[in-house]
Amino acid sequence: MLNLGNPDAREWITQIIIGYLKSEKIDHYRQDFNMNPLPFWTENDAPDRIGVHEMRHIEGLYLFWDALRREFPDLFIDNCASGGRRLDFILADYGYPLCQSDYATFGAYRSTCMQLENYFLDDVYPLHVGQSWLPEGDLYAALSCTGTGIGSKVWQFNGRFPDSGHDFNLHRKTLSLIARIRDYKIAGDYYPLTQHAEELENWCAYQVHLPETGEGCVVYFRRRESPAATQLLRLHRIVPERTYRLEFSDGRNREFSGDALAGLTVELAEPRSVGIIFYRMKRDAK
Repeated sequence: MLNLGNPDAREWITQIIIGYLKSEKIDHYRQDFNMNPLPFWTENDAPDRIGVHEMRHIEGLYLFWDALRREFPDLFIDNCASGGRRLDFILADYGYPLCQSDYATFGAYRSTCMQLENYFLDDVYPLHVGQSWLPEGDLYAALSCTGTGIGSKVWQFNGRFPDSGHDFNLHRKTLSLIARIRDYKIAGDYYPLTQHAEELENWCAYQVHLPETGEGCVVYFRRRESPAATQLLRLHRIVPERTYRLEFSDGRNREFSGDALAGLTVELAEPRSVGIIFYRMKRDAK
């Protein structure tokens, strides 16, 4: 492992990477980290200086990326570390992970685990990308794995290939819906709507709101373990005196007063299902 806490080593790798970025005209830099660094740090720490090598390494990483950013202000930095093992607030200023977790790259992953990743990451780490196999017809799994974006691993692993009669339009429709939610997440304010989402008998729901236009979306999941078919959602930043137009993922379109929308009860008849609402404040009639 390269010791980024060593100034000479850091300067050496900095100049190598800058040289490649310049000579090859690269504008997207991805840094992975598929190893366990802890033994390298602990084996070199003095008994009375435990943690110093780790501290210096992380400090050196910040200085390394800072040098890249100074040299290439528009450089896109993809922060991957075996998927999500290097997510901190300082590195969020330099880049964001296009693979927030390697967990979803395995065929046996549970989509609810990815759902919880995104539910809590959205609140503290604005830009991050989940991964999904996008199983055919499983909108619950697809939206559970959606962060600020999604990486689709439809046929990447384990020899999976599309059948001759595969409906590609189904994937296009799913990705189009995800892109619509993504655009709200990038520009809007995020609000978790359910408590103790880590307890699987509870629903999991969130709202993304654009205060400038009075529009947004609500995504709500009823887990397989959830006994209740309805859930009260208390939405944020809704103006009680105004009227809102709602577009439901099941095709319904309705109008609600802001007062009613602020305390909205939603229903999902089947366990392990998901609903989406897109809402927009109506303009005053002239």
